[in-house]
Amino acid sequence: MATSGILIFIGLFGSLQAWLLAAATWWGGRRDEVQRGQARLLALLFVILGLVVAIVSVDHAGWLDRTVPLDWIEYSLSLLAPTMFLGYAHRIVGRDTSPTWWCVHFIPLAVWFAWTLQEHRVWPNQDWPPIALIVAYQIAYTLRGAMLAFPGPKTGGTSNATGLTLLRAWIVGFSMVHVAQLVRLAFRHVDALEQVVPVTATVALYGLVLFALRSARLLQPSPPPYAGSGLAPDAVRDAAAHIETILADERLFLDPDLDLGALAARAGLSRAHASQAINQSLGLSFHDLVNRHRVNTARDLLDDPDHDHVTIDAVGQRAGFASRSSYYEAFRRHAGSTPGRYRADRGN
Repeated sequence: MATSGILIFIGLFGSLQAWLLAAATWWGGRRDEVQRGQARLLALLFVILGLVVAIVSVDHAGWLDRTVPLDWIEYSLSLLAPTMFLGYAHRIVGRDTSPTWWCVHFIPLAVWFAWTLQEHRVWPNQDWPPIALIVAYQIAYTLRGAMLAFPGPKTGGTSNATGLTLLRAWIVGFSMVHVAQLVRLAFRHVDALEQVVPVTATVALYGLVLFALRSARLLQPSPPPYAGSGLAPDAVRDAAAHIETILADERLFLDPDLDLGALAARAGLSRAHASQAINQSLGLSFHDLVNRHRVNTARDLLDDPDHDHVTIDAVGQRAGFASRSSYYEAFRRHAGSTPGRYRADRGN
């Protein structure tokens, strides 16, 4: 009984640590738009894993009346976590996660909700889908994340060393839980293994929290940006103006493979100084700056009646976008509508 109480306390304390870290990750530090998206997905992962461990601990303690559908909540979070994890993996290695991508990957969760909510299946003593099916679903997403993480980011991606290291740590943590799940499924009648999954999940949670604190230093205040760059304010403004001139005159943004290093080299700047000029003087990230030029070019093409025969997607390609999803996402952000709506509104 004492051992059980200790395990419950350890589980709840681990959940609390995960939630505190999630809050610090969500709101802490100075980040550009790409980094902010990565950090918030990471924070949601810590929230979800913390909730799963807390629910298992509370359920084991018997602190709540059985009319509270803890099993249903746990199953729902178990289906949500893989999608959030894969979205985080895509962001870290620089791949697109368009609204369509999210909708497709949320289909299993939507099916689960539709099935359980009919005829009040969220309440106890109802039939559930085989737990092996949930485990297989989770393992498939972990394997997909590993395929993205261990080769590393694609060329020109937005990955960073810390983010990639954390992603790989999550894969190791999830793999530990999957091994425990498979052991429990194989020996489900062995009472000594009853707690192998929650205990392993708690250990993985503690490991991920400690690893994040140590390697990413997520709770430390961010130093002043570019504090030691040695670039004077006037030089920052001049560099930014030079970069804008090169982008506009030479139309470098039409190259879908353009990255910060190539732009910096063309401007005669170091990568760090080019990034500082864009961030400080223009208030943009490199990707936002380039996409703004691409969107303006796409708008010019969509406004020109001589290009009405050109399809919407072909316009995006001519403007320098590498994919349809990045084209639509950037167009919404900078023009306030979709390319199709923008062209249709021109005729009204």
